[in-house]
Amino acid sequence: IMSPASPSRLAGRIRGAWLDLGLSTPDLMAFDADSNVVAGPWDVDVDGRFELVLADPKPVRLSAGYSGQRQWLGGATFDEAPVFDLQPDAAIQGLDMIVSGVLVRPVLTLPVDYHTWGVVVLYDPDDLSPVQSLGVSVSHQSGLAFLAPGTYLAYLRNDFGQSRWRSQWYDRAPTAGSATLVTIPADGGTLVLDFVIEEGGTLAGTTSLAGSEQHWGHVVVTTAEEAVLLCADYVSTTSPDFTLSGVADGGYKLGLASNGTFWLGAGDPVPAGVVWYPGTTDWSAAGVIAVAG
Repeated sequence: IMSPASPSRLAGRIRGAWLDLGLSTPDLMAFDADSNVVAGPWDVDVDGRFELVLADPKPVRLSAGYSGQRQWLGGATFDEAPVFDLQPDAAIQGLDMIVSGVLVRPVLTLPVDYHTWGVVVLYDPDDLSPVQSLGVSVSHQSGLAFLAPGTYLAYLRNDFGQSRWRSQWYDRAPTAGSATLVTIPADGGTLVLDFVIEEGGTLAGTTSLAGSEQHWGHVVVTTAEEAVLLCADYVSTTSPDFTLSGVADGGYKLGLASNGTFWLGAGDPVPAGVVWYPGTTDWSAAGVIAVAG
């Protein structure tokens, strides 16, 4: 007769920015060598201390997180995180994890009563690849923890066409090349970002859906440099006008997609059959509409 293995214990503390920011308690999860979850999530105590009991001892790695942000205990990635080789009826104590964070403090220059949610995207300053995305609100402070320390370029992105406030590089720089570098400290500290929230420009006009079979469609917008959708705004034969707000300074191309059989969203490549302003089906030949000041 085989008896179950004696349980083992892992004990330690998670400290740093999440405590300083007053965030909710994070959770812990244990993963095996194949990155499968074998236990958890467990909630840690309000002071960050934890003691985990595993009924089936085996080598595990630990991950902690809160609100969609996670980090490995002792390493930047799964492969770099140390393996805790648990033995029956034994304990590993004194584990210590210190986490860093970001505090976004909006400084409003206009009333913001709707579409307040945005995203802070942290980019690698060398190749401009996105590293982390953080959901925030421009109507109040947002604290986030369990973020990878390092130096980044920060971009605050709005809901293009819906938000009254405009997107921006930190701090209100017109391009990534002129933006201020920001650093998330590696010692459990907090990076403070004071974004000055400013009103954006407006793109507005009216549409004409050609053909008796077409009753609705989308106004689509791209930058002048890339044929990727920034937004797709619904229009119809009975509601032909459009107003897109929160537009940052720059050049844009507008088109009308009159085929209502497909779904369009931000980040999608431009579909076929769009008529681009002032009247071409060739995106590269479309007129550039400038927004300034």
